[in-house]
Amino acid sequence: MSTNIDELLDEDFFRDNKPQGRPVFLTVLCILTFVGCGLLFILNFIALAQFISQRLPEENTTIEAINLFISMGSTLLCLVGAILMLRLRRAGFFLYIIGESAPLVYSLVMIEEFYYALNMISFAGYLVPVAFIVMYSMNYKHLK
Repeated sequence: MSTNIDELLDEDFFRDNKPQGRPVFLTVLCILTFVGCGLLFILNFIALAQFISQRLPEENTTIEAINLFISMGSTLLCLVGAILMLRLRRAGFFLYIIGESAPLVYSLVMIEEFYYALNMISFAGYLVPVAFIVMYSMNYKHLK
């Protein structure tokens, strides 16, 4: 009888033997990123179609074209980064940071008056990407 109790009290009995998987929080963040990237791709393609059909013949459309391509490129980087983080790859975290920070830095550089960058609408536009970067960084320890 004592051997059965010893087996039950063995320290291996209390260990969780299931393999370490992806945290649920990281999975939820990746799904939210997929949804956001999908919506941004749709909006970017609509804007690109409108740009090509209406504004392309006009002059001074260079800035608008650059804005569209930076938005599309950064969305693609965020999507690839989220896919890699879903597969627990650290490279995805860095791609995501580049994808999120490129439009923010570009918008700050291109704004002629810094005052407009400080209003509440653009503050919220900066707050969401920074919040996602912080939340992804909380899961960095799980990435390989």
